[in-house]
Amino acid sequence: MTTKTEVTVASDGLKLEMGGWLPEATVAVETWGAPSRPVVLVCHALTGDAHVARHQVDDRPGWWEWLVGPGRPLDPDRVQIVATNVLGGSAGTTGPACVDPTAAFPAITVGDMVQVEALALDRLGIGRVALVIGGSLGGMRALEWLAALPDRVGAVAGMGVSSGLSALALGQNHVQLAALEWGLAHGPEAARAALGWARMTAMLTYRSADHLDARFGRATGPVGDFRVASYLDHQAEKLIARFHPASYHRLAEAMGRWQLDVRRLVGATAAVRLLGLERDGLFPPEDVRDTARRMAAVGVDAQYQELANAVGHDAFLMPGALGLDAWVAGVVDEAVGERTRAADAVAGAPWS
Repeated sequence: MTTKTEVTVASDGLKLEMGGWLPEATVAVETWGAPSRPVVLVCHALTGDAHVARHQVDDRPGWWEWLVGPGRPLDPDRVQIVATNVLGGSAGTTGPACVDPTAAFPAITVGDMVQVEALALDRLGIGRVALVIGGSLGGMRALEWLAALPDRVGAVAGMGVSSGLSALALGQNHVQLAALEWGLAHGPEAARAALGWARMTAMLTYRSADHLDARFGRATGPVGDFRVASYLDHQAEKLIARFHPASYHRLAEAMGRWQLDVRRLVGATAAVRLLGLERDGLFPPEDVRDTARRMAAVGVDAQYQELANAVGHDAFLMPGALGLDAWVAGVVDEAVGERTRAADAVAGAPWS
């Protein structure tokens, strides 16, 4: 059983943590599997959406397509997979594109995103969630779920996420926000161009120096341009075609603002599993490891593993990342209390 739907939440208005107000919010939701099964809530990253996998053969592939299906880590025959498009996004959930003028869309926080997500699950009749899993901004949301709604979460799994952005990452984020603020102040064409510049800056934090050197080096294209520059231009063009500049601004702003005080987790009973990504330039693995250590120090059942890879931060989105399938299978198995064929098929599956 799979569904795509839009759920209206907070029809009497929604007060936001930064003081803003929305008259209501509509949330795009996609599900896979029967409602009677344990729920795995999958949280997408900054420019992602709720489309984790296909719903039928002629559907477009999802961003975690290879992990969803019978015998795979996210098996719809065993769990109900639920994903929402984040508040402020550009794929069916209330965001800047829904407001005129777009600059009037209020500032939002990761806490607001989780609040709206929880309201959407309420409308779907979903109370407790067996596992919340996500990477990057999705990992922030997963950890915020545990901090804000501990009674509704059985386990949390975060990939490429620590308790907050470092000074370097905040600086890189500031460059993107500054470009977007300039663009949004100078009209739609300037805003789209600024979105492209922000995307190119971000891509240099998502892919490691080793990965870029191995893939591009100093090679040039037919007109003498560096291939790495053409790659960044292409990534910018793809995002411009599907994402609203003000959405990117509000979401990136929320990422920079979010910081998890582990003292909020005192008394939490959910297991926390964090995956550091080797060569991650946005959330260095040592920061992720330190977050797990500080959580454990306040009594949380927190464990850390590290994924060896050459890509860096984006490894959690790459089907070829050795060991990612096994890690996801392991945390799902632990959350629902049984092993999957996917975990059995991979030597060294974690948490077994």
